[in-house]
Amino acid sequence: MADQNLGSEQEITLRDYVNVIIKRKKLILAVFFIFAIAAIAISFTTPKTREVSMIIEIGSLDGANSLNPVFLDSPVNIMAKIEMGVFDKNVIDALKLDQEDAGFRVKVSRIKDSVFLELRIREPEDKKELGIRILNQYFNEISGYYKKVVDARTRYIDKKISFFSDMIRDKGDLIKLDEAQGEIGSFGIEIEKLKSAKDSIHNFTLVIPPKISSGTLGPNSVQNVLAGGIAGLIFGVFMAFFVEYWQGLKRL
Repeated sequence: MADQNLGSEQEITLRDYVNVIIKRKKLILAVFFIFAIAAIAISFTTPKTREVSMIIEIGSLDGANSLNPVFLDSPVNIMAKIEMGVFDKNVIDALKLDQEDAGFRVKVSRIKDSVFLELRIREPEDKKELGIRILNQYFNEISGYYKKVVDARTRYIDKKISFFSDMIRDKGDLIKLDEAQGEIGSFGIEIEKLKSAKDSIHNFTLVIPPKISSGTLGPNSVQNVLAGGIAGLIFGVFMAFFVEYWQGLKRL
């Protein structure tokens, strides 16, 4: 008996819900269409964009050691600097960008844990060439930023080469001694190793220059309309029950 009463209460409650929806169907439909039309308007008025991308190689201090390179900076730190916009102000100043064009955002990703990074930027269809200029300048700023690391390493190796060269010159007076000849030979080997290490140092390299995507990017109109319609339907039903509740309070 108790189960029958519970079922009767649930049936009455569900019927009340349905009645409210039927009673307020015009309100629900009005809200639904407002949201759907707004979604359509946004989809068609949002400008199409183009993606501009480039690929750069991370600079290293021992380029010859491809299995375990010693980078100028860790890929994680480099990517964090780019994502945080460390180079943005210099790019804006160098290109003399106005406030509207200065709102760009560069995204970066590492290509399969390799030594390569891909940088991407989106620009409106009518300003796609600006994306190329921004990425080119971005590369200049990155390579300029790490040039001091390259220069410091180069100076260090030059000093060591100079040291061993001086040792060879000093030992030249004892050239007749076997010990001196052996030391001069080992110094020469060290100098060659240092020269090889110096040649392997390289800054960031532009592997693939900035290029514009073949197709445009923009909002998915169908998806936006569906999302707007669903949101409008949910909000419309909420409004219907709210109005019904409000009018019920006024009758009390």
